[in-house]
Amino acid sequence: MGRTPCHGDIFLRRMCTGENHQEAAVAVRRAIAGGDSRAVLPDAKSPSQRVLETSLLLAIRDSAPRISDPRPYRGHKVFRAVSPRPDALVVDLVDGVAERFFRALLPPVMPYEGGVGVPGLRVVPAKRHLALHLLDRGGHLTDARVLVRGIDQLSWRRIWAGIRDSFDNGYECVNVDLRRTPELRPGEIDGWSFQRRCCGPIALGSALLRRIGLLAEAFALDVWPGNGDTVINVEIRDGPAIRSVMRFLREPRFGVIRDSVVELDEELADDSYVRISETNPAPGRFTGDPSSLLEPPGLVLRRLGKVVAGRLDLLLSTADELPDGGR
Repeated sequence: MGRTPCHGDIFLRRMCTGENHQEAAVAVRRAIAGGDSRAVLPDAKSPSQRVLETSLLLAIRDSAPRISDPRPYRGHKVFRAVSPRPDALVVDLVDGVAERFFRALLPPVMPYEGGVGVPGLRVVPAKRHLALHLLDRGGHLTDARVLVRGIDQLSWRRIWAGIRDSFDNGYECVNVDLRRTPELRPGEIDGWSFQRRCCGPIALGSALLRRIGLLAEAFALDVWPGNGDTVINVEIRDGPAIRSVMRFLREPRFGVIRDSVVELDEELADDSYVRISETNPAPGRFTGDPSSLLEPPGLVLRRLGKVVAGRLDLLLSTADELPDGGR
């Protein structure tokens, strides 16, 4: 039996998202049937969706497993796979990180120095997943939606109880169940501007999370804002070559470089650094203060340690060009 005409698109989507073949194939065929080739790997369409997804990307730093954890340590893994949809994002977490992940996201009830979480984050537990939503600054529900697979109502109650009971010294985090806390609490209002400024280049942050599969073979990822909160830094330890990652990020329909607002500034003599910059920090793509930009908002990828010749590098070494080379 011959390969289907969209095999190359399935190949590329799987590399970007970490999905299994069946799930990627369904998404690709649905996009092709709808007549929108760019929807094969859709990007977030609203600022609120971009803020929520960028917040999840930044949570990697505090939610990754630690060497001191009792379970066997296999590296700093947080996201197993993502499934981008036009109106939402579905994520699969690595086993054992859920409590740390949500601990990093939950904001404080009262203003508290040293921790902000994600002001406005709310959850709705369901039978097979946990839906994440986002309130705006006025306390109204936005269109942002992320589904965390494998966390049902019982799992969420256990996670919430573990987080709630672990704090002392008067600290209290918001019970983000939308049914219990439909309004913003004082700590969220107080930390709002700081957290949104840290998200900075939300279009690029969201786009990278939707392509987190490109970095899946790294031993560790560290993500943090910098340069006056105009840049999101992604440090890749013992992972794929930056050239391989950028080859995907340049792909016309699957990459982040789709229009004139993004430009590359590369220093790849040692294959360890690349910067993707926004040349037009529009409000829907950037949540910082444009008047105080030290440099254009952007995304910096750094590789530390050795290059791991994993699935991404090996497959690209056999493909003459993309997407045809992957078919």
